Amino acid sequence: MNQHRDGDGSRSVTARVHVLQHRNGWEEDSSSSPSSPSSLRTPAQIRAASTPATQTPTLPTSLPLPQVAASTAHMRFGKDGLLTRQGKKNTKVSPIASPPPPVQTQEDLQRREASLKELLKANPENSEVKYNLANHFKQQKNFTAAKRIYLEVLEGEPDNTKTLSNLANCHIVTGDLDEAKTLLRKVLTIDPDNVNALCNLGNLLKRAAAAAAGAAAAGAGAAAEIERCCEESSELLERALTLSAEQKEPAYFSSLCNLAEVKFTQGKKRAAVGYFTQAEATNPLHPWILKNKRIFVLLVT
Repeated sequence: MNQHRDGDGSRSVTARVHVLQHRNGWEEDSSSSPSSPSSLRTPAQIRAASTPATQTPTLPTSLPLPQVAASTAHMRFGKDGLLTRQGKKNTKVSPIASPPPPVQTQEDLQRREASLKELLKANPENSEVKYNLANHFKQQKNFTAAKRIYLEVLEGEPDNTKTLSNLANCHIVTGDLDEAKTLLRKVLTIDPDNVNALCNLGNLLKRAAAAAAGAAAAGAGAAAEIERCCEESSELLERALTLSAEQKEPAYFSSLCNLAEVKFTQGKKRAAVGYFTQAEATNPLHPWILKNKRIFVLLVT
């Protein structure tokens, strides 16, 4: 599992009632309540009697409910409010979707970049502004500019673990894996319990071991390197697993999946299946689980 971590426009109640009336074919009783007879009435009473009385319509006892189609594309496991359809085991339906986050247009991004550059021009030594500008470039996949500004931040704050981690992520994306490992090791020297760094470095070592294991001409030296990478990766990922379980972080599932792959590379079938089983119990419909389930099932048959 190779992933690194880093107006009110509503209708009034009355308007909504009229919509329901129209849609469901029932009519509001518009007759007014009879007024009490009186031989002498004041002008106010006459005006009141001539004004139609407002009557709240009686809603039907039931309205047709919309049918919600079950779709595996929106299934999730965990504390996301999904409902289980009765009578169908493991079938889930999505709740009412929340409004999507506002989409940033290219014009929005350009304004943000210009604003950050203006702030930096006024405060050239402000590391926070530099960090935010670097993050902006990283988000826009301008990794060259992001790396350069992260390095400027590190000149004044060499132990800034967030900057080190984000710079490492840039190197991972651009394929500079050795430099990424060096930066992540420095993060763990400063903060040994940094879950993101543990996960990312463990994942990089797992990938290195798998690549070496897949080489056709793997000799004795390559085998030793594979084992070294797997052991260090396992140690880092197990530490991340323990910390993320305590902190209830998303890294828990990621660590389980990566550990399953590491043990598979080592040929430790029982351990690989054990980690896979825990990952499947955590999120049974995750694409990685669905893609690799057959492989791990075959290990125990």
